[in-house]
Amino acid sequence: MKQCYDLLSQLMELPQAPPFLAPLDYNALGLFLYPTIIKIPMDLGSIKVRTALLLLRDDLFVHILARLGDAAEQHAGAPGPLCRARAAGV
Repeated sequence: MKQCYDLLSQLMELPQAPPFLAPLDYNALGLFLYPTIIKIPMDLGSIKVRTALLLLRDDLFVHILARLGDAAEQHAGAPGPLCRARAAGV
């Protein structure tokens, strides 16, 4: 899990990371259906805490990070570093 934690630390330092560092304040943004549509919201900060506390198995870490990569790709409109790393099998 140390490798997962280190990877998260690197991802959180990327210039594209800020929208994904903390949970989305969907109420402030008027996205009231967000919890209905997004069943397991996840952000890099929450993943990092769960990783540090050893609450995520390696396979679950990879799954959640992949879902976050999908969200990042949709947000950016083009593949970013996270998506490229995932495609390369990192």
